[in-house]
Amino acid sequence: DLEALAKLLVEGSALTNITFEHGAASELEKMVLSFTGIGSISGVEFLPKLEELELNSSFCGSLLSSFDNARQITKLTLRGTLLEQDALQLLTKKRNIRCLVLMDKSFGGTHEITLKKDEFLCLNLLVVDCSAITKIVFNSGSTPRLEKIVWSSSTTLSGIDKLPRLKELEFKGDKVPDEVRKAIDKHDNKPSLTGPEIQD
Repeated sequence: DLEALAKLLVEGSALTNITFEHGAASELEKMVLSFTGIGSISGVEFLPKLEELELNSSFCGSLLSSFDNARQITKLTLRGTLLEQDALQLLTKKRNIRCLVLMDKSFGGTHEITLKKDEFLCLNLLVVDCSAITKIVFNSGSTPRLEKIVWSSSTTLSGIDKLPRLKELEFKGDKVPDEVRKAIDKHDNKPSLTGPEIQD
């Protein structure tokens, strides 16, 4: 009986096809998938309380399209998914995503991500700790509700002065790039900057 289940963790390759029927797992709030083989998942639109999704392998990255109808998901964590740029473009259109966490090997190769007008319209929090993402560029009109960015030294940020609601930056590295400091000074909100070596 899965009706009262709040969190579902699926690891390994033995269980690769999951189908949720209407009314099953109606209390499920978080799903963590770590497939080591090709899998499929369906019926996620029947999970009214599912708000958090974590995908932890390259096989899971291919499952993203299975969650197109799961408009209730607000937090997405990607780790080891080795996504390509086109997969990110699909994510940028999802109005339900409020928190996006891009961890190690969430993208394959090296990528400079440019976010354009009307992309990630509802995103509040962006966490980036992925060496494959070398730079994130925010253009005017992108991520208009973004309030906080947490990022590591492997990624540079450009255009943060174009984020109207930005309040907080958290740096997971040694030295904050000058470009970021200058953008903070230019920003109308004067967002706070925290990190291990931040000196006022």
